Order: sequence, then C-alpha cells, then structure tokens
Amino acid sequence: MCVVQTAGYTSNTDGGGAFLADHLFRYPDAINGKFTLSLGNSDAISCAFGPSSMQQVVAAMCAILQRLGEGRANVLAEEGGRRISVTFLEAPGEARAQPAGAGEDWIRLVCRSIPLIPIWTDQGVVHVRLSCRTGRDDGAGPAGGMDFAPGIGAVPLPNAARYRRDMALASPLLCQLAGADGAASSGGSLRTLWRPVVSRGSGEILYYQSLSEGDADGPDPHRAREGLAAIERIGFGDLLDEIAVNAAIAELDAEPQLVLSAAISSVGVVRSWWWQQLAARLERRPDLAVRLILEVSEGAAMVKQAELVGFCNEVRRLGCTIAIAAFGAGFASVRQLVTIAPDIVKIDSGFIRRSTTSPRDAAILARLAQLAAAVGATVVADGIDTGAQADLAAELGLDWQQGHFWGAASACRPWRGRSDPRAGGATAMRLAPLPG
Repeated sequence: MCVVQTAGYTSNTDGGGAFLADHLFRYPDAINGKFTLSLGNSDAISCAFGPSSMQQVVAAMCAILQRLGEGRANVLAEEGGRRISVTFLEAPGEARAQPAGAGEDWIRLVCRSIPLIPIWTDQGVVHVRLSCRTGRDDGAGPAGGMDFAPGIGAVPLPNAARYRRDMALASPLLCQLAGADGAASSGGSLRTLWRPVVSRGSGEILYYQSLSEGDADGPDPHRAREGLAAIERIGFGDLLDEIAVNAAIAELDAEPQLVLSAAISSVGVVRSWWWQQLAARLERRPDLAVRLILEVSEGAAMVKQAELVGFCNEVRRLGCTIAIAAFGAGFASVRQLVTIAPDIVKIDSGFIRRSTTSPRDAAILARLAQLAAAVGATVVADGIDTGAQADLAAELGLDWQQGHFWGAASACRPWRGRSDPRAGGATAMRLAPLPG
C-alpha cells in the first residue's frame, strides 16, 4: 500500500530551479505497469513563464517521479513536456500480496497531490495540473482515465503577466491544502461559511449554501480572498469544489432534516476521482443525495451540449438537485436553460443591485424571473442587501432571496442550535483514505 506523508516538504532551487519533494509515496512493491501523465497547463506555463521555465518544470516533475519510484521507474518526457510517461520495472525479490487496485490508487494520489506542490522556476512559482492514462506495457488492452483536472482540457493561453500574478497569489493556499504550513503562512487558512436562502413572505429557509473563504483573522485576509479567486482563474477551482461538497456532505450526515448546496466550477467534474467517491457514497445514502443541491454557475454551464446533458443526467441519477447560479451574467442561451431544466435558478446579484435605481434593469430582472419560472424552476434573487431590494424583488414575484439583508455568510451553523467553535476553524483538504 501507499505510505503518504503530506505534512511538510522542502522547496529547493538547484540551478534549474527544480523542486525536490520530501513527500513519501511508496509505490506498491508487487505492482508493475505503465502510465502517462498529462500536464494540462503546460502551454499556459510556457506562454506566461517562458520555455526555459517550462523545461525546469518538466525536469522537476521527472525528478519527483524518479524519487517516488524508489529506483524502479523509467521516466520519459514526451511532446515537449506536455506528457510524461512512467514505466515501473519488476520488483526484485519475492513479490508481496497487494490489495486490488493498489497501483491505481497510487497513481490517483500522485495526480491529486503533486498539483498542490510548488515548483520554483527562474520566473516564479508554478503549480501543474495533472491527469493520467494507464495501460499495459504493450499498449494493448483497455486503458483507464483518471483525471485530476476533469472537464478543463487544455488551459487557454493566458495574459502572461496576469497568469504569473495569479499563480503567485494561488500558491500559498494550494500549499496549505497540501499541509505546507511554512510555505503558506502569508495566505491565511481556508474555512467553510454558510449563508441562507430565505422566503421574503414567511421567513422559511429553503437551504444554506456552503462557501470557501480565506481566514478573515489571518495576517492578510484580503490576500487570502485574492488567492481564492486566483485558484479559480488558473483552473484549480475543482479543489474548492471538493472542499465545499465534502463540508456539505458532513453536515447533511449529521443533520437529517438539513438541505445544503455546494458550488461546482466545472460540469466535467463527474469524471474525477473524488466525484466517483462521492457518487458511490450517495448511491449508498440516497437520504443524503436528496438533500444536496449542486450549484453550477452560468459560465460553467457554457460547454458542449452533450457534456452539459451528461452532467445533469449524472446529478439527477444520484438524486441531487441542480441549481444554476449567477443567471443572466453570462452568455448561456435560452436553449441551454431549457435543456438543463434546473430545479433552482439564482438570478445574478448585479440585476438586483441595479434595479432599485434603473427601471431598465428592473424590467430585465422581471423578464429573467419569468424565463426561469417558465422552465419550472424555483427562482432565487441573489444579492439582496437592503430592505428596499427585498421589497422590489418581492414585487416582481421573487419570494426566495439571498444576501446580506438575510444574513451574511457565516461560520456559525444555526441548524445545530448553537455556535460550534469548530465551525470557524481552518478547512483543510484531506486526502481520502484508500480502499482496502
């Protein structure tokens, strides 16, 4: 089995700025095989940091994989570093019995953990996105896909200066998710907050939404908030999805009458390892699935029709509720809304805030509400910060509302009947236990 140490590592620069890991991922002794890692943001790194930095990243990745292979791995960079193939040799001596799937579990941990580790280059710190294909040495037989970065595909070529800044902002929080306290001390910690969706007429709570936020009590809370936004911009938002969904599931498990939502940044998440674990749990616990709402932003819904339909079918198969957030802010078509047929539509907060002073925006808001209701969805007005906004939304038929007027996002969990001191603490992503 794998022995994983995620707390503590050292980052060194040795000429090429290669990162030398102090993690220990022991490859199962009796497992032989070959797999290929894809660096999903390789083109973006080359564009923003330069070809020389990309070479340093590839060299660092090869060094890490050689170290993790404990002398058994042949590591070869291919396609200019976009892919790295790893072939494990026959283990010497008597082979020990290994649990079924131990090799795949090891690969999943590598794909999941290495992206959290900083690689230092001459132009700044870099984190890589990994996905993996496995197969037999002869290339025959089935190959299985295990994605750390599902649904993202190749990262679009970025504005170079912005991408470098975002990578530097995101790195401290990514390091914290790996348990690297020293490297992340300036970024603050992550915590899970909750905010309600409330009926203007009755005061009934429809559900609570889970949010990840930088620690407001940290040394630089503004930088922590910027770091969270940067994580999404560089394409690592699925890590925050996992934190939010896991936090919601834990609360649903503890409170049998509770309904909670969690954000999903990419509909391609259904191909990820953690989603497979989540799906297996929800299949065993339909009582949890029926109380879990998955919120997809309108921007995340702007994908190929087949991919969007596949996501919706999977969510509904599990028994969960689908919500579209920030509706009206993006460019999703009416046809997409009809295709999705979401259970809940949250109208973007910008329309609410402008509608109190702009008759034109008030008219647009009314039409958006009618459109959302026409597809059979429960409609929520987001961004209700004042009593005047709450009254205006109610006049337009928007009874379900969310915003500071009804309570800002808070670490308190009122459904527990008291403030839980643990609720405001740091939320760290934990590596899921391996089967067996």
